[in-house]
Amino acid sequence: MADNFDNTTSANVIGLWDFRGGFENNDTGLGDGIAQDGLEASGGTFAGGWFLGNGDQSRFDVDDGDDAAFDLETGTIVTQFRQNEPLTGDDQTVVSRGLTGDDGSDPNYFEVRVTAEGAVEVYHADSGETALLTTPDDFLGPDDIIKLTYSWNSGGVQMVVENTTQGTSATDGADTVGLSLDITDDSEQSFAIGIRETTEDNYAQSFDGSIDYVAVLDDDVLNSGLDGVVEGTAGDDLIDTDYLGDPEGDRIDNGDAINPADGPDDDLVNAGAGDDTVIAGAGDDTVHGGGGNDSIDGGEGDDVLSGDTNAPGVTTSPGREVFEWDLAPDPNDADPIDNDDPLDGGFSQNTGSVTVDFSVTQQDAGIETFFTDELENVTNIDTGGGDADERSGLGSLVRTDGDSIGYRLDFSGPVEDVSFRINDIDGGGVVQVTAFDADGNPSVVNLSGGPLLTLDDTDAVAGNDTAISQGGFADTSNPDYSLLVTIPGPISRIEIDHAQDGATTGVRVTDVYFDPVVVVPPSDAGNDTIDGGDGNDIIDGGDGDDSLVGGDGNDSVSGDDGDDVIDTSSAAGTPDRGIPSVGGAVAVPADADPEDDRDTVDGGEGNDSITTGDDADLITGGTGNDTIDGGIDDDTIDGGEDDDSIIGGEGADLIEGGAGNDTISGGGDPTAAGPLDLVDVDEDGNAVDPDPENNRDTIDGGEGDDVIYGLDDADSIDGGAGNDYIDGGIDNDTLSGEDGDDTIIAGQGDDVVEAGDGNDSVTGDDGDDLIDTSGSRPLVDRGFAGYTGTTPNIPAAPADTDPENDRDTVEGGAGNDTITTGDDADLISGGAGRDSIDGGIDDDTIDGGTDADVIIGGEGSDSILGGTGADTIYGGLDPAFPDALNITDDGSDGRPVDPDPTNGMDTILGGEGDDVIFGQDDDDSIDGGTGNDSIDAGIDDDTVTGGEGNDTILGGQGADSLAGGDGEDAIDLGGDAQADSASGGLDSDRFTGVGVGDTIVGGENPDDSDIDVLDLTGAAEAANPGGSLTVDFTPGDPESGTVTFLDADGMETGTATFSEIENVVLPCFTPGTLIATPQGERKVEELQVGDRIITRDNGIQQIRWVGHRSLAHEEMDGSPKLQPVLIRQGALGNGLPERDMLVSPNHRVLVANDKTALYFEDREVLVAAKHLTGLKGVDVVETAGITYIHFMFDQHEVVLSDGAWTESFQPGDQTLRGLDADQRNEIFALFPELKDQEGRKGYVSARRSLKKHEARLLVH
Repeated sequence: MADNFDNTTSANVIGLWDFRGGFENNDTGLGDGIAQDGLEASGGTFAGGWFLGNGDQSRFDVDDGDDAAFDLETGTIVTQFRQNEPLTGDDQTVVSRGLTGDDGSDPNYFEVRVTAEGAVEVYHADSGETALLTTPDDFLGPDDIIKLTYSWNSGGVQMVVENTTQGTSATDGADTVGLSLDITDDSEQSFAIGIRETTEDNYAQSFDGSIDYVAVLDDDVLNSGLDGVVEGTAGDDLIDTDYLGDPEGDRIDNGDAINPADGPDDDLVNAGAGDDTVIAGAGDDTVHGGGGNDSIDGGEGDDVLSGDTNAPGVTTSPGREVFEWDLAPDPNDADPIDNDDPLDGGFSQNTGSVTVDFSVTQQDAGIETFFTDELENVTNIDTGGGDADERSGLGSLVRTDGDSIGYRLDFSGPVEDVSFRINDIDGGGVVQVTAFDADGNPSVVNLSGGPLLTLDDTDAVAGNDTAISQGGFADTSNPDYSLLVTIPGPISRIEIDHAQDGATTGVRVTDVYFDPVVVVPPSDAGNDTIDGGDGNDIIDGGDGDDSLVGGDGNDSVSGDDGDDVIDTSSAAGTPDRGIPSVGGAVAVPADADPEDDRDTVDGGEGNDSITTGDDADLITGGTGNDTIDGGIDDDTIDGGEDDDSIIGGEGADLIEGGAGNDTISGGGDPTAAGPLDLVDVDEDGNAVDPDPENNRDTIDGGEGDDVIYGLDDADSIDGGAGNDYIDGGIDNDTLSGEDGDDTIIAGQGDDVVEAGDGNDSVTGDDGDDLIDTSGSRPLVDRGFAGYTGTTPNIPAAPADTDPENDRDTVEGGAGNDTITTGDDADLISGGAGRDSIDGGIDDDTIDGGTDADVIIGGEGSDSILGGTGADTIYGGLDPAFPDALNITDDGSDGRPVDPDPTNGMDTILGGEGDDVIFGQDDDDSIDGGTGNDSIDAGIDDDTVTGGEGNDTILGGQGADSLAGGDGEDAIDLGGDAQADSASGGLDSDRFTGVGVGDTIVGGENPDDSDIDVLDLTGAAEAANPGGSLTVDFTPGDPESGTVTFLDADGMETGTATFSEIENVVLPCFTPGTLIATPQGERKVEELQVGDRIITRDNGIQQIRWVGHRSLAHEEMDGSPKLQPVLIRQGALGNGLPERDMLVSPNHRVLVANDKTALYFEDREVLVAAKHLTGLKGVDVVETAGITYIHFMFDQHEVVLSDGAWTESFQPGDQTLRGLDADQRNEIFALFPELKDQEGRKGYVSARRSLKKHEARLLVH
């Protein structure tokens, strides 16, 4: 809906300013009875005060109704419209009056139309007089908004068309007189909107588009005496409704606006120099304060207010000037120029403000250029007042077909509103007129020709530029061959080309009228005070320290140079989302109109203070140390250059600090939490913040050392280049430090932090944070010399040229954090929570803090403390990834040696908890601390202490020093030949992986209650494939001795020593126990049923049954009574057994000596091996696994085993229970009588079996 136009100089006779459906269109926007009524007629719709034509017979009618008929000999019609689609066929009509045939020949008809070529035309016919005014082709496109003003009077017609979308305009006019526009009670003389009526009730050229308004006014507003500008003086003016100082009589709020599309009180004020006070009052005003310290109050309406300029970008003129041919110098004498005197030599003329140079640019032979005083047509030339000289002209005569001549007018300064005629374009005449600005760019030229001229567009500029004669001849004043030339400008040059296309032709050029352009310079800077008041204002403070108040409405404020104070906040702004009730406070409802106070502010140069309030504002601080407060809602703020202080306020703001050391707060005051600064979710997972989206800010600090606070909600903050301080505040923020030595505090919430390059300090605080300070260009401090021992080879890497430029300090805080640092020696603390830490390259210091952490030291000699909790620690890289830098220092793995044996010398303390620690490459120092730790020292010469607890230690490759500390430790020396040193400390420890050169000390409890175990299972094979080992105890010390390693040929390859070891675990013997047979000794594991065996009592007997029972390590650990007994060679006396023999603990051995006869009256008795362990050389040993082999005869027998007499299997209750079900069933099938107790009693023992207490008599 447009503002109604009705002022002191003209009144509406039709005033359709607000189209509506149904019967609501009586004088829309005006008081009823003032103007003609309108009514929807067919198919149109309405939206926002616009009539929406559908291109298919839709229309809106206006007839005389109950209002007075009119017949205007002087008047104006104004309309604004928008076309939907580009035309491809017929023209379309916007406004029409009366009937017309398809040829447009009706003698009383008016029409505004758009053409298929994209032009806007006005056709006006009345009683035989016609006028056709047009813009250039392609003037409008789809959806362009077009504003048209057409006026007629006794002197002719004029049209001004503005394309407000593209910012272009076009004018046209004609000297047609005798035109009028009327409305009567005749239905054939009504107005139709959006269509033309060809014959009664038949319509065509329906408009496909939207029409904003149509009005007919009773005066010529384009040529009124007022200029539409209220002008001040050079003094200190008070310009308000009582001001009478304007030279043309324009006044404030006097209803005298001259633009038909403006409201009557839409004033344009140019206050000029001096300290002025302007009160613009009602209407959509435009005020320019000019020089001085001005005070401007826009009042109501959508105002444009400028403090220090005179209509910026607008020009003024000292008055109309004219280039006159009859003032040319006489080429023959000093007298005034005479008719037919030649002008081809050119001349210069000063018109008052500019100098005009006339010249001939080119000509063919025989062409004449001369002064002429013949009578010419000078109608409608804009002289600024009075008539043009009809007997002052330039004559040009071309006699030969195809010849031409070029003329040129050069202006010493820019000119505009150029007006002149070219007459007598008859015969074969062709004339082209072009114009150019000061930079040589083509300018628009408007041509209006007589009916015997054809107009054409032959250049690249919109609009016709060429007039072509249709033939015939007439005198020099005939209007049919006359061309009116108007050039809006500003221009600096006019070129006129005259050519002949056929018969001889001569043309005449009248005097040239124009306005010199004087560019109004910027006024002197002033400290202005401007109050826009209500409405959508545009305020420009100009230079100086201005105070600018926007008030309510969607204001646009520019501070320009100076230290400005700008406030566009409204009195009653509320957040778009509203404020819920929190802590008993009264809730604030959501903004009913979140679009009515969206301000645009540009502070310009200077140290500005900017405050906006309600709705989503767009703020630019510009250069200078600005202070900006965005207020409530989702603002976009750019601080610009220099050191700015920015507060985003409530709302999800987009803030860019720009260059300079900025201080930015995404919310309010960072030193005091607001009532809505609440965590989104508390520790228990409960939602707390009633609106977790109302302060989700996006902040970019830009270059400089910035201080940034995110405060409430999940913010995204980028510090940019510089040494920034970033505090994310509460909730799940995303923070980036980029280049520079940044300090970042993530705050509460699950934050994501990327610190970037530089020596950064990061604190995660509460929440499961993801922190990465690795930067973009990591290089190891020492470099790397390259390595050829891997496939592919490891290339060399240069040393870090600056090992101090990325030393980060990270504190994870509470929560399960993930921390990654990169280049240089970093300091990392995980804090509370189950953290995951990767120190990256170089020598880092890492503290996991409390809870179960995963720590990766990475490259470099790191110092790592696991802290409390069951931590997993890697001195180098995570073993899940190939660690190509795990290279032995001594080359014992057959590869080249480590080129840098010091780049992974880690110091690791597991701390409290059951830790898992991997030392990996180089000489590490590892202390498991308290707890049941698992430690893998990795390669090279490591020093390991298990500390308190039942630890598991693997020394790995290298000459390691391993100490179990307190607790029952399991220590694996690695099985290499690197001379490891291992000590168990207190409590019962187990040692495995023993190799050549190792030294093992089991350790002793003060009360000697510990039982340390040396497990040699697999040691022989590891040291010498196919080899063996022997154990020799130190005489007089059963807990110490020497392990001798033998190769496959029985040659000694080295030894290991042990002490304070209570138990030595030997592997199963190979070959096994040898049993005497008639064919010689055979391995017991090779015996089968039916084989014949030598017995002590019954000679040679056949085996009836053979059984095996294999016990795995787990089963042996669960039943220590199943561990075998080792009877060493000679332990039974007389060199028996002949070799070391391993038997089950209950296997009975024949003992025959004087003691048996003395104590038991039997020379020979059977004693269980476990009851002989008091004898020297008879011991219970631990094995990782064993197989017991049984064989059975028809009766219990005594057989030769490794030269000593031992028993065969006797199926008693206990022994049968030790067999599995299948083996028992086999025996029962062979000996059914053994199924019951009486039968088993019948299978009697070959000798008396001693009980435990009886056996003691034999071993003490």
